Amino acid sequence: MNIHPLFLQKNKPQKESQSKGGTKRKTPSNDEPQLKPAEMKRQHTPHQDQPLAERNRPTEWEDMIGQDALVGEEGILTKIVRRAEMNSENSRPFLPSIILWGPPGSGKTTVARLLGRKIPKSTFVQLSAVDCGLAKVREVMEKAANEKRLNTQRITILFVDEIHRFNKAQQDAFLPFVENGTVVLIGATTENPSFECNSALLSRCKVLTMKKLEDSDVERVLHRSVEKMKDITIDPSVIQQIAQIADGDARHALNMLETCIQLGEDQPEGNKLVGMSSLTSTLQRTGGDVDASLYWLGRMLVGGEDPLFIARRLVRFASESVNFILTKKTGLADPQALILATSGFQATQLIGMPECDVILSQVASYLALAPKSTAVYKACLAVKECVRSQPNLPVPLHICNAPTKMMKDLGYAKGYIYNPDHKGPVDQSYLPDAMIGHKFFHDDSADDTHK
Repeated sequence: MNIHPLFLQKNKPQKESQSKGGTKRKTPSNDEPQLKPAEMKRQHTPHQDQPLAERNRPTEWEDMIGQDALVGEEGILTKIVRRAEMNSENSRPFLPSIILWGPPGSGKTTVARLLGRKIPKSTFVQLSAVDCGLAKVREVMEKAANEKRLNTQRITILFVDEIHRFNKAQQDAFLPFVENGTVVLIGATTENPSFECNSALLSRCKVLTMKKLEDSDVERVLHRSVEKMKDITIDPSVIQQIAQIADGDARHALNMLETCIQLGEDQPEGNKLVGMSSLTSTLQRTGGDVDASLYWLGRMLVGGEDPLFIARRLVRFASESVNFILTKKTGLADPQALILATSGFQATQLIGMPECDVILSQVASYLALAPKSTAVYKACLAVKECVRSQPNLPVPLHICNAPTKMMKDLGYAKGYIYNPDHKGPVDQSYLPDAMIGHKFFHDDSADDTHK
């Protein structure tokens, strides 16, 4: 995919904000808990000197994208906030302790901060397990206990980012305070809580899973950010490329967008999107242009691009556009493409720059000359679309395991044909009944334009 010029016009750089006395504005320390919702709200007001991802952090439930099960109109957190607002005058607000589990950039911190703003009669305190010890935790707990004694109607919401960084013994320190209601704990983690969080703590918390954002969700985030910028126009194909590279991480996507804005005109050699798109476009060309592939690879390496980023994209390309081409005589026409690309990635990891340049050149040259096919990629897209439109088709009983007598009585594994016991393929369906006969993979090797 060729990427068009990024920008028609770029904003003027922002001047560093200063106070009346000429001193730089002081940024609040992460170690200073903000004990009043109003203060917390002011602290998170976006400024132009903050990263784009922070400036565009959602401030209302309606601004959240891709997490409707939690914060949509009928989402569980939306209902909790409504109930707390309705009963705020007569009772202490209800909010269970929560563990937010999801991939990077899915909105865990944003959800926690929104809860701190939306729940009435609440004090929001944010800590990070990366740079916070138990002494700081105990200090926050002591302040929360004092506030509870002074006003039994208020609650303290303690948000601990990267809570899995605390070992299980350290997590024990939260137990008595969560159990007696001194604090409502909101933990955020990218790791499986059942492995990384104390079982006693988990039993006192509700685990809410935040899903990985789809590429379309990330594109919406990017388009919304661009709309807020003055005199900036970005081609939609660039937005699409950023979303694909970000792989569901909205923060990473916004950081890449900001980098493109800052470097797109002044340092074109450093623009990974232009370079990578030109390289993959050249590799994809019918017949393969080795010289152009090597040129764009060299442009990226000389421009300072991370060689591992290039290697990862070549591995993806090897599977998406090369590897699976079926032929009647030999089966897979080029089954070595993915193996070579993966070996190239590992070798690049081992020796690094500048020696890895010849390794990447070897992989790029091989992929440029290899036969091309997007049959598997198209099949993957077709499967995803099918699963989205019919997500809960039942598994056929005859291919279900039957480890118990009750399951056998219910018909599990009944009529199953064990393939190794027969010569050649057996007549047996493995798809759900509603999908029998459906084809996802279509061999495009007969099309001469792919060879």
